[in-house]
Amino acid sequence: MMHKTRPHRPLISVALLTAAVTAFCQHRAMATETPRDACSLLTQGQVSAALGIEVDPGKRPIESDPLSCNWREKGRVDGIARNVIVYILDAKTFDTGKQSSRTPKAALSGIGDEAYVAKPARFPATVSVRKGEVYFRVMARSDASSINAATDHDQEIDKALALEILKTL
Repeated sequence: MMHKTRPHRPLISVALLTAAVTAFCQHRAMATETPRDACSLLTQGQVSAALGIEVDPGKRPIESDPLSCNWREKGRVDGIARNVIVYILDAKTFDTGKQSSRTPKAALSGIGDEAYVAKPARFPATVSVRKGEVYFRVMARSDASSINAATDHDQEIDKALALEILKTL
């Protein structure tokens, strides 16, 4: 007895497999898509909790540039204020910062796929992070006594906020 084959079954299987792989790849691509607005990476509450003070909503230092956002100490419009700045970076900027010999750096583990802290002289430390093809930098200033004030506490704030950002990517 001869069995008739059903030629449409292999085609349906291939179509279903193709749809599943496409959906998976699109989901992976969306999960690591570079954010377009730095102010969307953290909430006012997250920054307030990290700094231990109330901050104003995040604001772009340059209105037309969505790649940086600054959360400043509430009510401190002018002059020095405790604050957090987040920058969205590209791969070249991330790598240049990592390789620069002018600023002391240290690798960080447990934050994204790759991270390092940079400690420029007389400025707060910054934590730069890569997760997939997404790159960003966090810089906190927890001491408003001087424009040049920098504390080890700032680095801990940077790390904590970097981890918060990674939760959304």
